[in-house]
Amino acid sequence: MALVIVLWLACAGEPTTPEGNAANGPKLILKRTHDAPVLTPTKGGWDEGWFVGSNIVVVREAPAKKPTYYFYYEGGGEQRRQIGLATSTDTVHWKKVGDSPVLPTGPQDAWDSRYVTDPDVVVTKGQWRMYYSGSNGTAEKIGVATSKDGVHWEKHPGNPIFAAAPKGWDSTHVMQPSVLHDGTKWRMYYGAFGTRMRCVGLAFSDDGIEWTRYDNNPVLPLGDTGAWDDDSAFGADVKRLSNAPGQHYEMLYTGARSDRRYTIGRAVSDDGIHWRKDPEPILRRSEQGSWDWYKTSIPTPIGWDGKRLVFYSGHNGTDYVGIGRTRVTYPGR
Repeated sequence: MALVIVLWLACAGEPTTPEGNAANGPKLILKRTHDAPVLTPTKGGWDEGWFVGSNIVVVREAPAKKPTYYFYYEGGGEQRRQIGLATSTDTVHWKKVGDSPVLPTGPQDAWDSRYVTDPDVVVTKGQWRMYYSGSNGTAEKIGVATSKDGVHWEKHPGNPIFAAAPKGWDSTHVMQPSVLHDGTKWRMYYGAFGTRMRCVGLAFSDDGIEWTRYDNNPVLPLGDTGAWDDDSAFGADVKRLSNAPGQHYEMLYTGARSDRRYTIGRAVSDDGIHWRKDPEPILRRSEQGSWDWYKTSIPTPIGWDGKRLVFYSGHNGTDYVGIGRTRVTYPGR
């Protein structure tokens, strides 16, 4: 029992206060649009064995032209994972770009020689930035790469730009960056742990390269004992939605109890620091035997054709095998 208490305190933070629906409005859930994944690994290809989606960028070349969706994902086996790209104009049919990753692992002695994962791409002033997790098989850290077209990438020479703290809740691994600009500063929400527990922290930056941690991390701690996310609450995707009270920032995240059978939850915030969680997951696992029955995780939201979509990664009990598509719905409306 003492060990459990120590782990909980290590990931404690400012409390969340779920009261009904986090957004103080209609209940939000995700409804699957297809029974099968819309994007899967290529048999015999570099991305076979582990397949997880992370980030979508919408590119509209002209006002009257249909946008193109750039879906960045990670693929590969246990010994090596890299970042690939697929594109689509309808969010259902995807075409992979090339036969190799767009962001490969580094050389043998590099900090990211084994894994490059969790891509989060931001386009600002004509420059594409990809924030990503990297590892040489030990501690995970965060790096950044830049591009002019979203396909050809150059890693920042000062990588990694963010690493584990000397002590505390995020003293072992930092990973899964979700980066945005709030009009004044860059914000990076990141997953981390210094013990077995996983939570979400926040860091600020003036230039998107040098980061300072928020003093009262983690900003999204674990749920209360017995909650569906009382063991893990991480893998966040954060978006600014509007200036309406309670809707300024939305976070979709991955959570689980101690069985680590992940599913997806939601929290909202006025300031991006103090969060109110929905009390229950917004996407549950499918029935046993389905391609995503064991785990549903890593939410990837976009707006599409006046609607909101959320993609997710599904696990069949053996591995992550594909990416599913859901539509945001409001029961009772």
